[in-house]
Amino acid sequence: MWGDGVGMCCCMNPALSRKLRWGVTDARYHTEGFVSRFQRKGTVIVSFAFTEWTTLCPLTNAILTQVDDRILTEDLPITLVTVSIDPVSDTPEKLAATAADYGASEDWVWLTAAPMETFLLLDSLGLPPGPIESHDPMLLIGAVRTGAFQRIIGLPEPERLIELALGF
Repeated sequence: MWGDGVGMCCCMNPALSRKLRWGVTDARYHTEGFVSRFQRKGTVIVSFAFTEWTTLCPLTNAILTQVDDRILTEDLPITLVTVSIDPVSDTPEKLAATAADYGASEDWVWLTAAPMETFLLLDSLGLPPGPIESHDPMLLIGAVRTGAFQRIIGLPEPERLIELALGF
């Protein structure tokens, strides 16, 4: 079942979060530190994807497209963030093309970084290491400012994601 594997609360690793001052680059080539970019954004929903994957990543993106639509139409205080787990292939151009394919709004942020920075960011956010093709769909809902996040494993309904984000 792809259900709503809402899991444990986790926190950004404080030692690593202090190192998150280098830049991550979005699909519009804007480079800024992960923490500084989102610390004042309130609640974020963070997904992990790579543009070449054709099974789970598109399903996650389709769910987030519905969330993105609701954020816009209802002016919800939620920011969507997709972090590439394939920094070698996922250039800002590829991220922009993928965002366009899903009709992502200007407010849905798609990020990539250099390989070492990507590894540190993913480790800091609690993404298990391993081959990118074998990662489970995982989302984080939380606040970068506090470092508190709730981990969701699986493919939850868009309404459930919004409910969790608004309750955070």
